[in-house]
Amino acid sequence: MFSKLSLKFLQKENKVLFANFISLIFLQGINYIVPLITLPYLVRVLGVENFGLLSFAAAVVFYFNVVVEYGFNLSATREISIHKEDKAKIDDIVSTVFTTKIYLFILSSLIFFAIVFLVGKFNQNALLYCLMFGTVFGQMLFPQWFFQGLEKMQYITYLNLISKSVYTVGIFLFVHAEKDVWLVPLLNVSSMLFVGMISLMLLLFKYKIKLSLCNIECVIHELKSGWHIFSAQIFTLVYTNSIIVILGFFSNTTLVGYYAIADRVVKIVASVFGPFQGAFYPYINKIIVNSKKEAIQKLRHITYYAIWVMGFVSIIIFFLSKYIVFLIAGEYITESQKILEILAPLPLILTLAKILSFNYIISFGYKEFLPKIYLVTGIISIISFFIVVPIYQAIGMAYCVLLSEIFATAYMYRVVKTRIIDGK
Repeated sequence: MFSKLSLKFLQKENKVLFANFISLIFLQGINYIVPLITLPYLVRVLGVENFGLLSFAAAVVFYFNVVVEYGFNLSATREISIHKEDKAKIDDIVSTVFTTKIYLFILSSLIFFAIVFLVGKFNQNALLYCLMFGTVFGQMLFPQWFFQGLEKMQYITYLNLISKSVYTVGIFLFVHAEKDVWLVPLLNVSSMLFVGMISLMLLLFKYKIKLSLCNIECVIHELKSGWHIFSAQIFTLVYTNSIIVILGFFSNTTLVGYYAIADRVVKIVASVFGPFQGAFYPYINKIIVNSKKEAIQKLRHITYYAIWVMGFVSIIIFFLSKYIVFLIAGEYITESQKILEILAPLPLILTLAKILSFNYIISFGYKEFLPKIYLVTGIISIISFFIVVPIYQAIGMAYCVLLSEIFATAYMYRVVKTRIIDGK
């Protein structure tokens, strides 16, 4: 099976895809290894309660990160991949995206700091929340969408390697006790800002991108054109990112920490498919222009391999959950083990959802369906969260999350089957 896949990659016309895949495999290896190194250390040094506080703060800040990103890693990537031979058009796309991000960052900053200094639950740890918010600015500077659209994934790999290395070394050098919890977001922000500046220099000096501030009309047009993807991501947050936030309000940071340990394991494992999806996205968009039938055929192959690989991974997580939790926390935490067992199918489910949403629904031009899918799923999820979590807390939340992801993925498949595969 894997030898056949390798031969397909090595065909002459697929060399760029293969090179990008290898780059992103290395990148995902970095993103996979770093948490495996730092996660057990942080849980043991900071304690489960402080780890829960960090997870809660990161979940709150992530809302603003999604607002500033506005789905550009998909929409701008697609536009650049289509117009990659038109230098003037590329300049226009990059300038418009950065200008829009600046406006969104200013708006997000005003809202965030108002919440932190006016709401008691937040101003008790105002410094930590403010430092965590710095990651929004760092992410804003990093034009992953630009390199991905040009299919130059090696730059993403190199820059992320630098960022993760600086962050990881800093964690082990400076974080030694519970009182050092505020250093974790500071180190993360510092590494992101450093890499963000390097990436901007690449844009300006290597690719000769002419940056300029666009007028408000261009910004409004960009916001309108990317609305479907952005609204889909916002609705997704309702039943994904809101998990930690809602649990934090209904329980305490210790229980958040128990859930976050299991959740982090699942997300790390689920991200293994990211490199291929990232390399395949601009590639499949180019194929669709010439032949939708060929694109569907290639997507069927990758779906088949994904089911086998990620299905096996999910089974391993379920049966080894007790030992996985022990390796991370240094103790057998029954609560985290039970949560991890419940969430074990998610690597498979989330991988299928990525293929269906990104490579089918968005790539084939049916992005307007995603907000509907995530809105319905979000409404059902929020209702279930508020009913189940106050009574069953973290365990109840895990069941709600699993069922929500299954529902969303099944809904996506129905859209793909009727609109794309059957062509109705």
